[in-house]
Amino acid sequence: KNVISYNRTYKSFRKIFYPKNYDEIKKILKSVKDKKTKILVKSGGCGHGDKTNLGTSDLIMSLEKINKIKDFNIRKLTLTAQSGINLHTLFETLKNKNLSILNVPGGKNVSLGGAIAGNVHGRPQMNNFAVFGDNIISLKVMLENGKIIKISKKNKLFYKIIGGLSLFGI
Repeated sequence: KNVISYNRTYKSFRKIFYPKNYDEIKKILKSVKDKKTKILVKSGGCGHGDKTNLGTSDLIMSLEKINKIKDFNIRKLTLTAQSGINLHTLFETLKNKNLSILNVPGGKNVSLGGAIAGNVHGRPQMNNFAVFGDNIISLKVMLENGKIIKISKKNKLFYKIIGGLSLFGI
């Protein structure tokens, strides 16, 4: 498929995988590792770094189908969602319950995983909520070997993942 960078200045032909579940992600990661190649992982459609990344790999894994809200606890004001969910969809879901998430960037293509990986900023804002990562309580991260770990704010890895541009896991 021809892929165009977010800022539309770079175009290249790449093979794109669209896994529908975590087992498919694990298989793709294993295949990439076995072939000793690289893969660009995208969850939305607007990675500012994709111009550089598209030049280093012929493979892309899109997480756009890993996009479900897994749990929504209104009493605790917590929501668990998969990384490919679109922030616009998430924002509208919360808005329908008279709730909000803070620091949502403009545009309708930003995903939850992308917002976490880039630690983006936007509107609405509040004191103590300067960037998107301030919304996050914990993360489940898939490591390169396919193992999934849960990381809370007490873990040093948490702050490497928030804003880490997906260098430390999916």
